[in-house]
Amino acid sequence: MIVILWMYYWHANEISLHSEKLAISLYKSNWYEHDVIYQKAVLQCMVGSNRLMKMQAGFVVMTLHSFLKILQASYSYFTLLTQVAN
Repeated sequence: MIVILWMYYWHANEISLHSEKLAISLYKSNWYEHDVIYQKAVLQCMVGSNRLMKMQAGFVVMTLHSFLKILQASYSYFTLLTQVAN
């Protein structure tokens, strides 16, 4: 189960990292060599990509940091329950 959760959170983290680089990549392309319609389309993509894309599972934003926090909390609860059971 941990591996499945890690895969979801890792891919969600990669999506947010690559969304940050999208506007920069569009600007570095040779958009200025094309016609005005293409330039306006690139501009719209750049404006739209300024918003940070993030995936959510309920109220939790899916990043590697939140995955590690979930693991830490799970381990803490597990050790507490094992100490209480003994």
